Amino acid sequence: MWRHTLHILGQRPYIYNTIQNTVGSKRMWRKFVEQSIKLTHQIQWSSTDLWLDLGCGTAEILNHIPQNIPYLGIDSNPKYIDFAKRKYSHRPHCQFVCADWNSTEWRSHIPYKNIKIITLLGLLHHLQDDAAHTVLQLSLELLQPKGILITLDGCKESGASLLEQMFYGIDRGRYVRSSVELHRLFPKEFEPNIECYTN
Repeated sequence: MWRHTLHILGQRPYIYNTIQNTVGSKRMWRKFVEQSIKLTHQIQWSSTDLWLDLGCGTAEILNHIPQNIPYLGIDSNPKYIDFAKRKYSHRPHCQFVCADWNSTEWRSHIPYKNIKIITLLGLLHHLQDDAAHTVLQLSLELLQPKGILITLDGCKESGASLLEQMFYGIDRGRYVRSSVELHRLFPKEFEPNIECYTN
């Protein structure tokens, strides 16, 4: 019942952001975001480069990304996309697109640019294995040779705290995986670097 209720409420952008803040996502994501943003300072960006954010939600990551970086956020929830368009309408070099993850249709919205970074923040645990594998495969194909793919998802491990277990129990995503299961989602020729962050 709680999962269904949160699913309905979470479709609304303001409630979605409130839920994220209430369960402590800002604290849990702080280290991850800080380390990821450091990467942007190691890269020379041009007007033809792109930061692609798949499953962008309300695009809160933009609060941490320098404004000179071209950004494209894609999400399957039209309310999240409309919210992001309004909130970041003042920001240059930003675009938002609504597209379905359970098909390859979202790829048709990618402009012909050099994609240097792709982020999938809290996306994979909403997708079945086949869909998650497809998103990862297409993402890796879209990246330029020295591009970076960054993912962030809940991870069910034996040492998870009671807070983590509670969070996964009420989360709207139905496919929270272990680190081993996450590793298997990636193409065999790709070796991901998986790190764990705790609250």
